[in-house]
Amino acid sequence: MRRHGVMGLAFILASGVAHAAPLQLEVAGAGEVVAPDIGEATLLPGNLASVTGVGTPRLIHPGHRIEGVYCHQFGFSFRATNLPAGQIAPITLQVTHPRWTLPDGRSGTQETWTGTLQGNRWSYMGYAFTEPWSLVPGTWSFTVLQEGHVLTQQNFQLDVAPGQTLPQEGCVAAVS
Repeated sequence: MRRHGVMGLAFILASGVAHAAPLQLEVAGAGEVVAPDIGEATLLPGNLASVTGVGTPRLIHPGHRIEGVYCHQFGFSFRATNLPAGQIAPITLQVTHPRWTLPDGRSGTQETWTGTLQGNRWSYMGYAFTEPWSLVPGTWSFTVLQEGHVLTQQNFQLDVAPGQTLPQEGCVAAVS
């Protein structure tokens, strides 16, 4: 079964009430991961991308140099060290990547989403290569912002071997 989402960006967040203090983030586990898939991708209006829920990601190759391979995923885990359990804070997630062009001719270098972060819990932000146009080499930056202020930015260098083909059945286990 092939996924129909435009992009395999994944993050685990919560919803609820706002937290006013500036967040301080702790970052852990950057690199290639596997994570159980817990939802289909959903196209976000006005974006070139979609959000895919994932279960608890497991780091399999740590580091910021990533070998881009179809159906593989990379990203990082983070949490707010000053957000008490049960409290929620709004954040913005941004991915900047080399220019890609979708089959309909649209192209872009950045996607942005809003979400919330829950106190005393780890969150994950990552990307899974599930579409032919998304496997572009170069620098990828994942940024977490609060009210326009950068809380953390994780840069990854993506290397892509030539001649790759998307599996005929698609990425049925893109994040598992």
